[in-house]
Amino acid sequence: MHADRYLVKTVLKDILKFRGFVIFDWKGIDMITYPPHSNYTESVLKGISAGIDMIMVPYNHTEFINIVIDLVNNNYISTDRIDDVVKRILRVKFTLGLFETPLAEETLVDQLGSQRFGKGSCEEVTCVVEEWRECRCSSSTPP
Repeated sequence: MHADRYLVKTVLKDILKFRGFVIFDWKGIDMITYPPHSNYTESVLKGISAGIDMIMVPYNHTEFINIVIDLVNNNYISTDRIDDVVKRILRVKFTLGLFETPLAEETLVDQLGSQRFGKGSCEEVTCVVEEWRECRCSSSTPP
């Protein structure tokens, strides 16, 4: 899925006009090639070329950054692609008001892990990011 340009870029972004950004699973980029992380450069290139906009790299972020810079400098990833990623992420941040209110609401810390913010909540993947504020789903009724 993460390396499937047709599904991510063509269907989701071009046909369905998704204006949010697509996030890679935790260490998911390592799984594009087998065995995992066996050809990390190829994995990074395939993921970004497929249309993944944000990649969760928990441990080897320096290696990842260096590979992306190298791929851009050698014209494997275009600067237009990088510009599209930045535009998508900033659009969502502005839509959510993260520049006006950049810090978390500390009074809600005791609710972390609760049903409202848990696995079945509408804040997850089932809720389109652009409709975040209008989302009124429950864990039993996906939008």
